[in-house]
Amino acid sequence: MIITAIKQQKRKKNRYSIFIDGEYSFPASDEIVARLRLKEGADVDEDEIRRVIGEEQRRQALDDSFRMLALRAHSRKELGEKLARKSFSAEVITATLERLQELGYINDHNFAAQRLNTLRSQGKGREWIKADLKDKGMDSETVADVLAKQEFSPQDELAAARALADKKWPQLAGVPAQAAVRRLAGFLSRRGFSTEAIAGALRHIRHKTSEGDE
Repeated sequence: MIITAIKQQKRKKNRYSIFIDGEYSFPASDEIVARLRLKEGADVDEDEIRRVIGEEQRRQALDDSFRMLALRAHSRKELGEKLARKSFSAEVITATLERLQELGYINDHNFAAQRLNTLRSQGKGREWIKADLKDKGMDSETVADVLAKQEFSPQDELAAARALADKKWPQLAGVPAQAAVRRLAGFLSRRGFSTEAIAGALRHIRHKTSEGDE
């Protein structure tokens, strides 16, 4: 099989279309063309073509990953899922994720800590945070470790639930007491607070309300 043409792509000047025996075969970056010394008239076999395509896919997967990571941090799982949606092979995805982890661009423990702080600042409870982190690919051990190291204990969650209840309760003025309590409980539940934290927040509100009535 002979490389009959190497044509620069119009939209991406650093990429080329490689033609084998007069027909389009695969794309390649200028880096791949130079490194593998691809040139018109070169005789290539199927193994060489597969190697070139593999090199190009790995380079493209890394480039795509860097673009996604430039926008925000990703867990290993969600970055892998996004690469899969771009139709990269499992082998290329695994190699890409290993390389990114080796370079320090993905670190699930650091990601989990950052994600926890973000969700906590948004007023989310421990149950919401645990479910979110597991959905992002964190195992139970990592989730528990991050919750402990970031000091978001059940006591911290209770304090957060009470603070959120203090903000929400005035918005329920005029609503019958029992209905207001149910709405507040539902509000905290939807934000992922535990049953214990919700109960503590409701006791806090009842105590404040009873003091105000005296």
